[in-house]
Amino acid sequence: MLKIYIAGNSKTFETAKRLANILEREGCIITRKWWEYPFSISVKISSDRKWYLHPIVSGNCNSDFKAIEEADIVIAVCNPQIGSKRTRTHFRGANVEIGYALALNKYVFILGKPERCTLYAKCTIVKDLNDLMDNLVDLDTVESHENDNQIENQEYRIGES
Repeated sequence: MLKIYIAGNSKTFETAKRLANILEREGCIITRKWWEYPFSISVKISSDRKWYLHPIVSGNCNSDFKAIEEADIVIAVCNPQIGSKRTRTHFRGANVEIGYALALNKYVFILGKPERCTLYAKCTIVKDLNDLMDNLVDLDTVESHENDNQIENQEYRIGES
């Protein structure tokens, strides 16, 4: 059973929720459903220091890091495409989540079309849900036959985007 953390933001939470439901139906465990908690952007404090110390902000930070540690895989969700225009997502907090996951040797998938970033070369970029599910099936098959979960042994596949 794969444990998955879904990275996103207030603009991607509907997509994250739908993805979580699909993954749970497939037997995956979502390590934290951050969309069920108050968003940090809801904290209206002008002082940066006080904002970062606010219980909602610090609590979300600590809970997200713990959930990433518990996960086998992190999936970063790009902003939904608007109309037929294919725009690229500029990650903010999700970049920290992606970096932390990579530092912990986790598999990282980016669902959608991110802005180009050299460090995403260590991630698997998938164009859509079907591409993601194909990669997860391949990964789950490998995981069930090997005990070694080292990122150095991962083959990276870039989906069409």
